[in-house]
Amino acid sequence: MSKIFLSEKSNPSVNALVFLLALSFSDSLFGLVNDDTFNIASIVNASFIGQVGLLFFSTYLYFRNCKVKIYVNYLNILILLLIAMCFFAAFRSFQLTGQPFLRGILPQRGFVICLICALLLKRPIANQMIDVKKIIDGIIIIGTIVSFLYFLQAFSGVQLFQVMSNERYGSVRLYIKNCFCDLAGIFAFWKLCNTGILRYLLPSTLTIALCILVSKSRLELISLIAVYIFIFCIAKCRADYKFLLLILFILVACLFLSTNYGQTLLANFNPITAEDTSSIRDEGKALYANQLNSSTVSWLFGCGYPSSIYYPAYVRSGMDRGFLLVDNGISAFTYVYGHVGLMLIICVFLFMLRQCIRRSNETNRVYCLAFLIFNLVLSSNITWWWTSSSWQVVMAFFVAFSAADPINKGVQHV
Repeated sequence: MSKIFLSEKSNPSVNALVFLLALSFSDSLFGLVNDDTFNIASIVNASFIGQVGLLFFSTYLYFRNCKVKIYVNYLNILILLLIAMCFFAAFRSFQLTGQPFLRGILPQRGFVICLICALLLKRPIANQMIDVKKIIDGIIIIGTIVSFLYFLQAFSGVQLFQVMSNERYGSVRLYIKNCFCDLAGIFAFWKLCNTGILRYLLPSTLTIALCILVSKSRLELISLIAVYIFIFCIAKCRADYKFLLLILFILVACLFLSTNYGQTLLANFNPITAEDTSSIRDEGKALYANQLNSSTVSWLFGCGYPSSIYYPAYVRSGMDRGFLLVDNGISAFTYVYGHVGLMLIICVFLFMLRQCIRRSNETNRVYCLAFLIFNLVLSSNITWWWTSSSWQVVMAFFVAFSAADPINKGVQHV
């Protein structure tokens, strides 16, 4: 291994494996490690180790292999401004509640690290120093295996992963924030539609089944269906194969909806009969809006990042009433960073969209667009790219992946 890291130019396949390892650690090894148990000074845990490892790895690739300076361009400026907003959010919370600056910046450390990684990974990906195809294939394989294990835990009662659980629709619900499961299904479905290779049918359907039967998240299901429809519409496979695939999914959907569980799930999309889980979110978003509108400074730059262990900030942000940042999506992001922060992240997503459209290789374009669609549909209530350690790493990867210059060599076709 030491020879690999001391070589003049690293092996792209090995670099891909290192990235997958960092992503796995940032996901707390898929939930096998409890971050609350393995925790040093409430700072160092498995997720943080994965992100710091990615930071060192990205820095090594950039400066050891590329031997170039960081250029000042549109995306770099946006990312640097977002990093500055994170530090200002910590200061803003100190200004409003007296919260110590470190308590405001420490909860954001993963997001800041991954923004820096997005800056550093652009050049190595563009120069094909990371085998993107192996990363995609690795995510599909890992995601399929982990999805099976989540099913095993949900229906056997065997504790494998350290994830929160509850009961919904008469059976156990696991709160899965694992990036591998969703991405495996999305990537595999594109390969299924684009190549017609049937082995990709398993991870494609497994992801949907996991969402319906185990995680039971309606918004996540809608996001996945939106991405699947997008992929199905743009895939250029044979018309007869598309027709057979469509018939298959319609039959499966009809069979599922004819069951008692399917009827229960369908009823929960009806606002009249659905479980009322949105009222607390509406109250939280109203609180955020009131505080943002309290002054021009708050509207522009937000109300700062509240720490759950500093009581005045805890109360001011409504955490004592169950208003959590992780449950309120883009409204919570705006509450913390203001409308300036909101415009910055919108500009990043628009930049990614523009770069996706410019890509000459369809597969590379689809992966980036699928990531954007999935997260934009989720964003009303869920911003995993901001609050989840593994999704922060995925966000850094896709920002760098989309920014790789499509006019020159660009990234390899996957």
